[in-house]
Amino acid sequence: MGAFVHNAEIGLRRETHGFIGAEAKDLEMRILILDRNKDYGALLGDLLEMSCESSSLEILHAHSMEEVILSINALNINFAVIEPEVPQGEGMSPIKIVKDHKPNVHVAAVHMSERNPCLPGCRARCLVDGATWHFESPREVNEVIQVIKFCIHFDV
Repeated sequence: MGAFVHNAEIGLRRETHGFIGAEAKDLEMRILILDRNKDYGALLGDLLEMSCESSSLEILHAHSMEEVILSINALNINFAVIEPEVPQGEGMSPIKIVKDHKPNVHVAAVHMSERNPCLPGCRARCLVDGATWHFESPREVNEVIQVIKFCIHFDV
């Protein structure tokens, strides 16, 4: 399991894996998970820890657009896992907000609730907003992890 630390400066819960005591410059990957379902985000973080044990990574959990904006302005994010249905800030999609602030960040749009299925046109909308990948169900968690491992391995 990763260690949880609270960053008072930006108010985010941060989970570090293989990173404790290391300098930020030694970090290989910083991942932001934006979702309404805290259990799914925690599960995804734990699965990433088990799958990427040789890599130094930090996982940030955000549950609102305000937390996303704070994190992308204060930290160097490499990868974002975003639930497209999170309430949007000022009418903009969370994917578009991340891509506007950090154009080089890879974004995986993941529907994290079986009760809120991917609606028609969602995939196209997510890709237009800047998502690199789109996953229609939380059951695709293995595919999400494989994409992140690919990005870590090939430093993309």
